[in-house]
Amino acid sequence: MSDPLQLLLECAIGAGVGVCIGLTGIGGGVLVVPALTLLLGLPVTAAVGTASAYIFLTNIFASIQHSRMGNIDFRLAHRFLAGAIPGNIAACLLVARAKSNAVDALAAAQFQSHVRMFIAGVMVFSIVLMLANMLREMRTTQQTEEPAPPHSPMRTAFGLLLGAVVGAILGATSVGGGVVMVPLLIICFGLPARLTVGTSSYLALVLMGTTSLMSAGRGDVQWSVAGLMAVGSLGGVLLGIALGKILPENLLRFAMIALMLVAVAGMLFS
Repeated sequence: MSDPLQLLLECAIGAGVGVCIGLTGIGGGVLVVPALTLLLGLPVTAAVGTASAYIFLTNIFASIQHSRMGNIDFRLAHRFLAGAIPGNIAACLLVARAKSNAVDALAAAQFQSHVRMFIAGVMVFSIVLMLANMLREMRTTQQTEEPAPPHSPMRTAFGLLLGAVVGAILGATSVGGGVVMVPLLIICFGLPARLTVGTSSYLALVLMGTTSLMSAGRGDVQWSVAGLMAVGSLGGVLLGIALGKILPENLLRFAMIALMLVAVAGMLFS
């Protein structure tokens, strides 16, 4: 493949994923990692590190747009990050240690494969939870449930625990940001779909910033690829956010589920 075609492909991948991120908050690592390995031929560890850098760069723009539109619950996000950042750093350190201890490529490939299978299972479980929640809401003509108090000790502890788990998954694989956070924020914290998309974009910004820096320390980030894809995604993110503003909330949730199914297939067959 010639250099101009390579650059065009990188921009096109970024634009397509940008639409997904802007519309639903899903489409980061679960689409980028398979694309980088299958279309650009990067090794898995380089794809993971480069994906984290791309997601970080893309979510700078997406988070600014969502913040201007009032789509981010910063209070909930910061409680979530109190558990997610330590989990993220711990997982990055474990991956770095595993990489240094792997004496051959086979051991490293097996590790990445096991992580991919685990995340695919988490995504399937999240899809089931989202469908169950949507069915429950469709049977209810009037909202009778009230959200839990924002400073409830149990709610705060639950948020810290979930944050630690999600942060660890992102730190190890760069996969699972929107796919895992979106259903958790909807089901466990009762956020509406549009507020969930903005909040998940902000969470991905912070966590992928940490992951990309630590991945760069291992030599696993190709910044030129990540930067070019991020440039290509600018228009895609704007288009996705604009569509998300006018589309019905239930349609957005079905779009989330459809993208999650695509992500599961990508994780299983990449």
